[in-house]
Amino acid sequence: MIVVIADEFGEDRSTTHTLPRKAGSMPTATGLTETSRARRYLSQLCKHLSNRGMHVETSGDTYGFADFGFGTCTLHAHPHGLVIELDVSEPRALKRAQQALTRDIERFGRRDALTVTWGP
Repeated sequence: MIVVIADEFGEDRSTTHTLPRKAGSMPTATGLTETSRARRYLSQLCKHLSNRGMHVETSGDTYGFADFGFGTCTLHAHPHGLVIELDVSEPRALKRAQQALTRDIERFGRRDALTVTWGP
């Protein structure tokens, strides 16, 4: 899957990131939150998930991984956005994880009017 992150004016700045996908039949989705403060939100989300009892790993402030038990979430902070990759056990769990992460990010980023755009 390829995600293109545009600048604040919506123009493609040729910042393309190829996100590898594991082969398998697990439902997956990729979300994008456009923000110049992706590192801050990645750290905040990882801390929040850890406080909720999930196994969380981070590498600096540009990568995070959380194990939900029914699936995983991988976070990548880029200069123009936060990329969220979900791999879960079943379609209902995918929808539930997307809704929960969207709600958390929108709450954390309400001052910045953050939203998450989900794709396959």
